[in-house]
Amino acid sequence: MSTDILLSIALGVLLVCWAVGAHNRLMRLKHAVGREYAQIDAQLRQREEFIAQLLRTGEHLDSRLLGPLEEAATAVRQAIDQARLRPADGAHALALQHAERQLDEALADVWNSPETRKAAWIDPGLRQAVLDLQHLDNRLELAAAPYNQAVATFNEACTEFPAWLIARLARLKPLPGLALGRDGAAREAARPLMIGRREGDAPTAPPGA
Repeated sequence: MSTDILLSIALGVLLVCWAVGAHNRLMRLKHAVGREYAQIDAQLRQREEFIAQLLRTGEHLDSRLLGPLEEAATAVRQAIDQARLRPADGAHALALQHAERQLDEALADVWNSPETRKAAWIDPGLRQAVLDLQHLDNRLELAAAPYNQAVATFNEACTEFPAWLIARLARLKPLPGLALGRDGAAREAARPLMIGRREGDAPTAPPGA
């Protein structure tokens, strides 16, 4: 067997080993994204329970707004179920992010309504529920940070040369991050409802006073 043939075989073996190694690294990084999602899932499930309780005890709230809130919460729950099955799937992450925006808007509408503001003034339980949701948003933001870092690491690996070729052959696409728990419409709308539930809040008169 000639030296050229031996060199060709050796080069071919090296290329195969490199390709397998690059593919395995990409898959490890993608699996890391899935592992980090578990912490997000736990927080999302807890928030689902809080919102379900709010819907059950919201007799003083505007019933016209509770319907859209329940629909948005249902959409998020369905997106969570899909994301749990394939947490490193870009389509599921996008669907969850879209459902989260709808829920944020629906919850903001509830917090902004005059009925809610009047109820919050006389019902410390409602103010506590709002505060609990705010605290959960903070935990969601913390839980999303390592997930988004894992996504960024995977996405960077997919674009590195020459690993991007393996990513294309394996149909591994960049993943979207999740903007969870950040300042949104609901968080801003909830601020006036927490008077008396946070240190440093200035006293205020009840609505209509």
